[in-house]
Amino acid sequence: MKKNKRIICAAIALCLVLALCACGSESGSTRTIEKLGVKVYGVAFRQGDKVSQSVCRAMDELNENGTLSLLSIKWLNEDLIDYSSASFPEETAELEEGAEAVKRTLVVGVEAALFPLSYTNSTGGTEGLCADIALALGEKLGWEIKLLPLTSLDLKTQLNSGNIDVAIGIGTEVLSSDSFTLGPTFLKSNVVLVSLSDSKFKSLRSLEGEMIGSSCDMSAYSALTQSENIAKYTNLYATYGAVSECFDALKAEVLAAVVTDELTLRYNFDR
Repeated sequence: MKKNKRIICAAIALCLVLALCACGSESGSTRTIEKLGVKVYGVAFRQGDKVSQSVCRAMDELNENGTLSLLSIKWLNEDLIDYSSASFPEETAELEEGAEAVKRTLVVGVEAALFPLSYTNSTGGTEGLCADIALALGEKLGWEIKLLPLTSLDLKTQLNSGNIDVAIGIGTEVLSSDSFTLGPTFLKSNVVLVSLSDSKFKSLRSLEGEMIGSSCDMSAYSALTQSENIAKYTNLYATYGAVSECFDALKAEVLAAVVTDELTLRYNFDR
């Protein structure tokens, strides 16, 4: 009899664990329903642009001397740097040898409203982790830096038109090396589907026929529109120009859930 009771208790416990897993995990105001991928924050250039050689070598130095870690602590309160260097063929790198000595202005594109990575402050200036990385690159190279806020969906147009020379802090995992020269990456963050923790939306099945949103961030938008699991239950999507607008729509229950990455969620949802 005691043995049977133990078996029954174990079965009940297993069912409870499975039920909790099916409902996702809660963290503060939100519940994570599904992990959809990983956003890899990195650096991107026009395809074949030789300025990439100088910038990438300088970026490597900023990682090696601890500058990136210090900037991460400044803006994220901890060292979250997960650095991976870019690699270039030796013969290509040689063409750029000594280019650092040539003074120039480097136009750097950063996300327009992605606190604390890059955002517009109260005086209209651009600041944040990615903005500071750009300025540190300028100091290392002896170049003037001009910051240009953008949305990642505009990246290809901005680069190919010559409006910017490089983008920093863009999700490079969705970019093709056939269209861009990809530089180093320095942060990683899970892309997740989340709902409000006190809402009825606790699983993918509960989202059937409901509206799901994302911002204009390429990583979030691609994860939403390419997810086969989400598509099984709904194809109603809404895209917002800014992360704050997307989160406000979730809080107002205009959306059942949103796709974002955990770093963005952590620093912006309750801001």
